[in-house]
Amino acid sequence: MLWSKLKKRIESNFCEELKDRVTLFSTWYKQGGSPGRGRAAVLLDKIEIYEANTDKWLMNKLETNDNILIERFEFHKLLEEYSSCSIEELLLSKHELIRGLAIIDKRVGKRRLINMNNLESEFMRKLYKVRCEIEGINIEDL
Repeated sequence: MLWSKLKKRIESNFCEELKDRVTLFSTWYKQGGSPGRGRAAVLLDKIEIYEANTDKWLMNKLETNDNILIERFEFHKLLEEYSSCSIEELLLSKHELIRGLAIIDKRVGKRRLINMNNLESEFMRKLYKVRCEIEGINIEDL
């Protein structure tokens, strides 16, 4: 799927109050010899809160064989997966990116937000905090 179409489809699922605050970003490096090389990110108020970077992913894989980072191509694949799943599947996904974006999905209501736990990453906690603030949910009480 074209990036512009995919981006539009995913961002259209964001709750109304965050549509102008959360942005998906992707670019590729033409000089790198491969259209797969590049980076992608999720931005909150123009600050990067999640990054997928092919070069960092490759270096991490060579140095530590750790799978914490994802690369740009996987970022796109996960967003395509996101666009075809129910909200229940998104919230239970094994992928941090998908679960994080599900938190700000307009299909998630207050009751589901209040009952959320398992926010193991900083990315997910930031999105949860901003979504709760918008919904008027005091997270200190949870």
